[in-house]
Amino acid sequence: MLNRPETLTRTPSRTGRGAGPDFICVGAQKAGSPWLYDQLAFHPEFWMPPVKELHFFDGAKPGFRKAKGLQRRIDKDLDKVNRMRAEDASQPLGERDLRFMEGYLQLFKNKPLMKDRRTAIEHYARLFDEKGGQKTGDVTPAYSKLDDDDVEAIVRRFPGVKVVFIVREPVERAWSALGMAARQRSSRIKQPVTPAMVLKFLKRKDVVGRSYPSRTVARWRKIAPEGHFAFYFFDDLRTEPENLRTRILRFLDADPALPSGDLDPGFNRKSSKSVKLELTDELRDTLVNHFADEIRHCADTFGGRAVEWRKKYNL
Repeated sequence: MLNRPETLTRTPSRTGRGAGPDFICVGAQKAGSPWLYDQLAFHPEFWMPPVKELHFFDGAKPGFRKAKGLQRRIDKDLDKVNRMRAEDASQPLGERDLRFMEGYLQLFKNKPLMKDRRTAIEHYARLFDEKGGQKTGDVTPAYSKLDDDDVEAIVRRFPGVKVVFIVREPVERAWSALGMAARQRSSRIKQPVTPAMVLKFLKRKDVVGRSYPSRTVARWRKIAPEGHFAFYFFDDLRTEPENLRTRILRFLDADPALPSGDLDPGFNRKSSKSVKLELTDELRDTLVNHFADEIRHCADTFGGRAVEWRKKYNL
């Protein structure tokens, strides 16, 4: 079982204006957000919500559905849930986790409240009162799709929030996302995958919103206060995870010298649905041609690892 130092908790007030999250990870999808969540969940300076992706600001349902499923299992046998979480290298659920679950589900079930965004965001903020004296955050990659108005609303309500974005090379990220979509039961993406299927996937509105990191970075840089937004490269998670962990923790004002329980800095939670699609030369060329301008723009804007992306594809 993975161990974490015990910390004193308090029963938070449910009245007044909640402080909200200390940080938000806005993606990217398929760019290491589970790794970041795990490193923080076991770090002694953090308490993380028991549901990784909350989807409050984008209004999507996956977080709510997962929370409902978890709550059903909790109601049936909490001890069994915690045994399974320990086996899966996840944090066991304690009292404040259960309170968070109750408040989160009540918020999403209250449709009239969710339509009143100003009031709903106050309920969202108070969910994070469970952190006590620790730090906490919302790790939801779908927030990379948020528009200027949504970003401005977040920054206006939480002016001190730190924002983390992990950038992944667009071709690799899109192909990984397509593979994840293909594994869904309702997916129309079937093998063998064709260039037409790839292009149709890339034109989906939700995919477009996630596929252009230069736009996401530009949006947050423009709106977030100086020093409150930082981006990192997924490439560094592959080659130097300890260094990446250190840099992110320092940005979040946490001590990188403190271990994340027994987790190695490179711990990677593998998906049980690991069937991979074959990326043929034809499909690779389709993706490269589609993202050529974005890869060039990333190289010019980000430098560093993004310059290597451009060289890899001879752009």
